[in-house]
Amino acid sequence: MELLSILPKKTQRLYAIMSYLYFQGPTVDEQKMAQKIGTTLGQLTLDLQELTLLFPEIKFSPDKAKNQQKITSPLGFDSISSRLIAGTMEVRLLPLLLFEKHDTQTQLADALYISTSNCNRLIFKLETFFRVQNIKIKTRPMRLEGDELAIRNFYCHFLREIRPSQESSFLSMEQEVAMERFLYDYFRHNQAEESYGLRNRLFRSLLVAYIRQKSQHFLKQEHWQHPYLKDPQVTHPYQVAHLTSQLKLNDPQGMRLPDLMWLTYGNFQLVNQGHLASVLAKDCDLTNLSCFIENYLQDAATEFALQLPNSKKVAVYYRFLQDNLELRPQITPVVLAHRPIDSFLDKAQNYYPDSTQKITEFITDYCQKSEDKPSRTFEKRLLYLTLNELPETVFGPEELNILLMSNLDPSHTQKMKETLQTHFGRKAHFSTIPALFSEEEMMFDYFSKYDLIISTFTLAQHFDHYPLFLMEPFITFPDLERLHRKIQELIHQKRGTYPS
Repeated sequence: MELLSILPKKTQRLYAIMSYLYFQGPTVDEQKMAQKIGTTLGQLTLDLQELTLLFPEIKFSPDKAKNQQKITSPLGFDSISSRLIAGTMEVRLLPLLLFEKHDTQTQLADALYISTSNCNRLIFKLETFFRVQNIKIKTRPMRLEGDELAIRNFYCHFLREIRPSQESSFLSMEQEVAMERFLYDYFRHNQAEESYGLRNRLFRSLLVAYIRQKSQHFLKQEHWQHPYLKDPQVTHPYQVAHLTSQLKLNDPQGMRLPDLMWLTYGNFQLVNQGHLASVLAKDCDLTNLSCFIENYLQDAATEFALQLPNSKKVAVYYRFLQDNLELRPQITPVVLAHRPIDSFLDKAQNYYPDSTQKITEFITDYCQKSEDKPSRTFEKRLLYLTLNELPETVFGPEELNILLMSNLDPSHTQKMKETLQTHFGRKAHFSTIPALFSEEEMMFDYFSKYDLIISTFTLAQHFDHYPLFLMEPFITFPDLERLHRKIQELIHQKRGTYPS
């Protein structure tokens, strides 16, 4: 069940409009949009006016001749959707349940400036939403109780997607600095991957665990002996003492430092390949998942004719298992209104509909043969990982030769090559110009070997008949989106087909 489904109908409509504009492009046909969203043209016009009032940064430019609306200065979709949803009473109530500062529904109603009867209806909505996760709303104080792992997972996603700017407001400056310093030193000592995303995830999970532990909510763990990470009390006694002092971990409530790092101590988040190797013999769920993923990758390589060197296989296998919380069979994640994985899959379906459909069918068939019968959420995650880590699967047998040219230094061209090669997979071969040409005809012959020429500068007019793609020197997401469109066109040309 999605959090969006319990929000007000008006919020759902506005969110649907923003989603449609985001995925279909800035210029859309109103009639088609109204039909897709399931509303009337009159209501759509009112909703578009409402969006401009809520977000003055958005400007709609109507084109009556073509019956279109164009966003001339759009915000990012994540920014708008999080602000739109964060203002609803349902979402405003959730942090209050996290902090447990109110004993009764009457006190909650006063905090939200609504009537007690309206608060009762909100509570009923949330109870229905959380029921599938074995989570209940209890009183005195008003709080979430039940599956602690699911509660922590929910609030980590909640802070990431709905309230991303409010994480630090839950802590004092000294507490935030102590957490950041500890995470940086401790995980660097244990040779964790240098990743901004990983550090953010660990910080967020530590923050949620800290808030939960303050109210005596612990993960049920008999011991916290980690099979890979060294004991922080031994490796970093000063940082642990400072963190303990700032967070008051040594108070009578009995708060535990390892429990704060539940993602890594529970092996839900792997810090590197050494961590994975050390836990396979001790974590039964991860071992079973490892066998499933290993067999899946072997079958996918055969199905899609993937020629992967052993080093690539090992790296992909690790990344499939690296963030494995949602792949655990006993975990059913609470789905929020919007998730990055949904954006990625929607765009993949839009760019490569045939290939994505084929991969989806392969995953469904593969999972149905499994004894565990994975959930639909599991299948979606598996599709996301496949498209993200094995982008070759979307190209089919076609191989593309692409030339890169930059007006900056050669090292920059090489960096562009590495970035694009990782993003588009081994079926797209990226090359750079080896040297200057002594004759113009030699350059023409060289250019003719390529399906596409990506350049950071405009070529002379007599090169216009070559397939040229202009790109900024430093690759942006809009550039990648345009390039995906161009790649799709090239694939259809090679196949002799045309996209619908």
